[in-house]
Amino acid sequence: MVKGQSKNYSTNQLIATMGGDFFYENAEHTYHNLEILMNSVNSMQNEIYLLYSTPNCYLKAINSLKRNYTDIKHDDFMPYADFPDAFWTGYYTSRPRIKYHVNYANNILQLSKQLIVLADIYSTGSKSIRPLQETVAITSHHDAITGTSKQFVIEDYMHMLDNGLFRSQTAITEAYQKLLNTSLVPQFCHQLNISQCLVTENISDNNILKITVYNPLAHRISHYLSLPIVEQDFQITDSEGKLIDSEVGLEILKF
Repeated sequence: MVKGQSKNYSTNQLIATMGGDFFYENAEHTYHNLEILMNSVNSMQNEIYLLYSTPNCYLKAINSLKRNYTDIKHDDFMPYADFPDAFWTGYYTSRPRIKYHVNYANNILQLSKQLIVLADIYSTGSKSIRPLQETVAITSHHDAITGTSKQFVIEDYMHMLDNGLFRSQTAITEAYQKLLNTSLVPQFCHQLNISQCLVTENISDNNILKITVYNPLAHRISHYLSLPIVEQDFQITDSEGKLIDSEVGLEILKF
């Protein structure tokens, strides 16, 4: 296998991945067998040497060779066949919508978990975010976020994610009201990736819209916030009521 694989590589460093669905569940038994295989191969000849490794170690070994690669790969990676004439490919680029939605839902999940702890509402908040936790876990599976599922399955995943996001709003709202000591009910814009937010697009003249921006990270970041609005005159002020320039940190998409 190694000699066959080496014909398609330009260096003498090869990586052999071990694992598979529903296999290798007994770690002690698996590693024992692998070591028998490695010791046997290493003792029988001098051409091939097997050792435990990691992706980092493999890439470090490749980089240490200081090779120049003139060809750049632009198409998808890791096509493989699990049965004759049954090839898998495209799952790093296919169905970008589900990939985005899972990533976004995970961001909201981590934010929700943080807020219910900070607001000390874990007993109630944890129940509200449970559906989102379960759905993010399911859709992060390699048969979900990769986009290899049939269309009706993808639609079910999207429905589950939307339901989880909706349920998490209850926990975020409870934390928001407690931390800021307010009775205001925050509205959410989960479709800013397509420049859609019913809250900001339906602002009428002389209305005041308060925008709360929360940074869940432990350090300062610089980030543009894009909000779609219907064409009209408007002013942007900071939390203290001082007039600020929209180019400072708020991008307004006008339609």
